[in-house]
Parts: sequence; C-alpha cells; structure tokens
Amino acid sequence: MAGLRALMDGGNAFDAVVATAAAIGVAEPYMSGPGGIGMALLYDASADRVRGLNFSGRAPAAAHPGMYSGDQHGTGPLAAQVPGNVAGWLTIHETYGTMDLGRLLRPAIEYASQGIAVTAGNARTMIKAAPRLAPLRLADIDPPALPGPGWHDVRPRLSGICGSDLALLTGRTSRYFEPLASMPFVLGHEVVGELADGRRVVVDAVLGHAARGEPPPHAGAFPADGDDYGHLTSGPLGAGLQIGSCKRTGGGWSTQFVAHESQLHTVPDDLSDEAAVMVEPAASAIHAALRAGVTSGDTAVVIGGGPIGLCAIAALRRGSAAERIVAAVKYEEQQRLARRLGADLVVKPTEIRRAVRRVVGCRMNGDLLSGGADVTIDAVGSSGSLTDAIGVTRPRGTVVLCGMPGPGRLDLAPVWHRETALLGAYTYGTEHLADGAAVHTFDMAFELVRSEGLEELVSAAYRLEDYTMAVRHADQAGRRGSIKIVFDLRDERR
Repeated sequence: MAGLRALMDGGNAFDAVVATAAAIGVAEPYMSGPGGIGMALLYDASADRVRGLNFSGRAPAAAHPGMYSGDQHGTGPLAAQVPGNVAGWLTIHETYGTMDLGRLLRPAIEYASQGIAVTAGNARTMIKAAPRLAPLRLADIDPPALPGPGWHDVRPRLSGICGSDLALLTGRTSRYFEPLASMPFVLGHEVVGELADGRRVVVDAVLGHAARGEPPPHAGAFPADGDDYGHLTSGPLGAGLQIGSCKRTGGGWSTQFVAHESQLHTVPDDLSDEAAVMVEPAASAIHAALRAGVTSGDTAVVIGGGPIGLCAIAALRRGSAAERIVAAVKYEEQQRLARRLGADLVVKPTEIRRAVRRVVGCRMNGDLLSGGADVTIDAVGSSGSLTDAIGVTRPRGTVVLCGMPGPGRLDLAPVWHRETALLGAYTYGTEHLADGAAVHTFDMAFELVRSEGLEELVSAAYRLEDYTMAVRHADQAGRRGSIKIVFDLRDERR
C-alpha cells in the first residue's frame, strides 16, 4: 500500500520503490530493514537506460583484521559492513524521485509508531529471527582480567535469562540506559557460580562504590545503596550499571566473569543450584514488596506471572501484613503457582478491574475504579500493565513499578488526580525493617527461596551453544507453561 499511495499521490515508480522499501523494512525487519544492505536494478525510460545500484555497504571506517576471528560477522555491532539501505533509498530518490521524501516515508513512520497487522507466517518468522537479529552471538573470547584487589574470577554454574535481557534483545529497552553500559558486553546477571576455592556464591549484580574504588555512601553500604549514581560511569571499569552490561567484567552467560568481593554472597549448603539461581530475582521482588509499605488489613494486587511477579506474591504473603492478595496472571501454570505461593484470588489480566472492584466493594468512574487496592506491584513494566496498576489502585494508594519499563505512552492524569504514589523498585540492597534491623535483601531472599520452594520456578536449562533456543523459550515462557529459563554451565568447557 505504501507504493500505491505514492503513485496515487502523483509520484513515479522510483518514488513508489522508496516508499515500499521503507515500509517493508518496518513490516518485515527480518528481511532487509533500515540496518540492512541491498542492490537495485533501475530502468530510466526517458533515457532508455538500465543502471545498477550497489548499496551493499562499506567496511566500517575503524575496522581492522584483529576484529574478525573467522566467525560469521553478518549481523551485530561487529558486522563486516555498515548499513547501506538508507543510503540506497536516498540515492534513488535524489536521482529519480519527484515527491517529498517525508511523504514517501510517512507510511513507514506510521507502521513504526502505530503497528501493522502481520500474517501468522510473518509472526512466526519474526519470532524465530529475533535472536539472529539481536546483537547477540556466541564467541570464544579471553576471560576478563581481574581489575584489581578484591576481585574474583567467577565460574557460573547456572545463569538465568531475565526479562530485562529479553527486552534488550527484542528492542524494548529504554535509551535511558545507553550511558550506563559499555559495549560489547556479555549478558547475564542472575548467577550462581563458583570461586577458585570451590565456594558457591550468588552475585549482587550492581557495580557499586566498593567495586569502583570510591568511598561508600555510608558505613556498611551495599552496592546499590546511595543517593548519587555518578560512580556508575567512573573509574577504570568505565560505564556499567551492573554485571551483564559492563565490558570489563563480563557476564553470567559465559564460562567465566569477574566480580568484586562486595558483590558476593555465599550459598548455604542446603540450597541446590536451582534454588540459588532464584535468589537474585527473589531479592528484586522482596525489595518491591517492602517498597509497597503494606500495612495490616491492606489489599495488595500483583500484575504479572513471570518470575518476579510470582516471587512478589510469595514475598507479600510471607513477609507482609496484607489481608488479601489478588494476582493478575495470564497463563495456566502461572495461575497455579500464584495460588500455591499465596494469592487469594487469581484472575487473567483482562479481568483484574472487575475482580478488584468485587473484592473491595467500590464503584466505577469510567474505566477506573472509584476505590481499589491499597498497593499494586506491576511486575510487567509495559504501558498497558502500568495503566491497569494505576486503574485498580485506590486514591492515595501506592503503585510499585518492579518490571523494567521501556519507552511508551502513559496517561498520568489519574496519578495526578488520585494522588497515587508511583514508586520505582529497581533492585536490592540495604533493607531497613520494622524492628530496626538493617539487612541485605539477599539474606531475606535465601530464606524465601528455601521456605517457598522457589526452585520449582526453574523450568528448563540449556547449554550456551543452544542460546537461540534458550532465548526463544524464555521469550515464549508463559504460553509454553514455563517460568524461569536458565543456562546450565556446569559441564561447559572451562
């Protein structure tokens, strides 16, 4: 339709080609999108001349032979050619086009911003192609060097695939994080690993003050503590929010990375590797539950049935005074686990407003409840889930955003009018408990994993070489009856 619109608007065949190519680049990005390369055979009827245009891409200006080890470099940040498609489209337009370029690209822009219906076959192809299109590859590289005193080599045993990893690989990550990462990095921050002395550890992924040689924000501070994040891009480590986004440290999707002693927590002997790998996501959920500030008699809602959502249900049931917990989860296995871990009422996301209205006995104001839950934890992080979270939370209630959000549109008028407290819950650290104690969230997570049997959430394990299947399984986990997908590196070559 993009090409037809160009012709109907008075453009010529070359205009139609540019409009069509740009639109297809959005609708079928697994073929040859704006980041791809191509060629064109052009017939100029006025000159009765056929011309060929090669826009297959040049070698990167800073490329050198040492960058290429013999592996295939067709995609990703180290691709052997820079993108050429856009230059090709522009050359065709400048040489033969007659229409304004903005008008030609309008259909592609509309598809990108509003979405476009695809066939079932195209959808399956895009799902299969996602790992290939992402800047992800398996490579043999040297292990990272120890940055200095207090650092340790860590050999992963199990390493989880987190929702934030999937968001990065599928292009749903906010550009907010760009200055907080250094490329190329090895993914993986949910890790149970082994040190040189044989001790099993789980890793607080955050690269805090101690890891960067900076003064702590207070005595006994843990990596994520403090009120100034300037250290996240300082020192010899360079930029890196955490292990799994820092070039110098490596990450858990590997046979070896490095971590500072401030990040390491010894795994109790009675916990299996499968239980230990759940400590990091459980700690994130516990932190969210504590941020919610649940008081006696409260009604709490959890939106999302992935690992974080299920752990949040367990944390609320075991560690809070919530009277009722309502869970909005989509798939059957998620629903079963939500009930086992303590949810009093489990509904599908499309039914959450009606369910909360029934539980608290309020009315409707349009699409919003007149009252609602006292606290809601959004463990998804999408615009839709956050809209639902705000919509089912009572005026002057609390919404905790635990799932990592990406860019999107959100109507904040209800937050303003209902005076909703909208809180972020990024990660774990020092938790100040009601009895005055201060503990690391991991200490609470060890106990939650043990008492609630959270190792059951580990659904499947893959070898590193099968990473495309692992990522695809993780991205489809809910509909495939799975929760947490991990890499098993216990038998990998060291």
